[in-house]
Amino acid sequence: MTDDQVAQAGWITYDEFEGPTLDSRLWEAFDVGSGPRLEPKARTAVGNGVITVDVPEFTNCDATNQGLDNTKHLLLSKQGFRLPADGVGRFAVDLRSDIGDGSGDYRQGLASFVLVDTTGGTHLVLSIISAGDRFFAEQEVLDVPGQKDPFTRIIEDPFFFSRAGSPVG
Repeated sequence: MTDDQVAQAGWITYDEFEGPTLDSRLWEAFDVGSGPRLEPKARTAVGNGVITVDVPEFTNCDATNQGLDNTKHLLLSKQGFRLPADGVGRFAVDLRSDIGDGSGDYRQGLASFVLVDTTGGTHLVLSIISAGDRFFAEQEVLDVPGQKDPFTRIIEDPFFFSRAGSPVG
């Protein structure tokens, strides 16, 4: 067995997404004090192991804070996850998005799986982003008080689908 197979044997499923609504014991809206960052017209459907969020129009905005302006609809797990003794966290998610204009431009909308270090003082964020048929990795250090060198990097892998068995294009 590979190291990944050994690690996967001990994996837990955080949410089975059985529905009919999102389990409020497990999930909460991101809130920085000005109210939850949820799009008011968003429709959420849960069932058969899938959560679907349909946002017909983005309306949340914050002209004074780019990070909040980018955050349109964000749900957080209510549970934190400790790293195992080897210091390597392993997470898995099936992720797909449909950007209405078909461009695949992540600036037009995206779905992402986000990991945030809220306890180690690094303010490190690692994300996998789906923008239609295009996937990106994001590495970010949040611009919070005391953080000297915040940054965001978005990296696309143009060959992802050819390795995954789907056509490039």
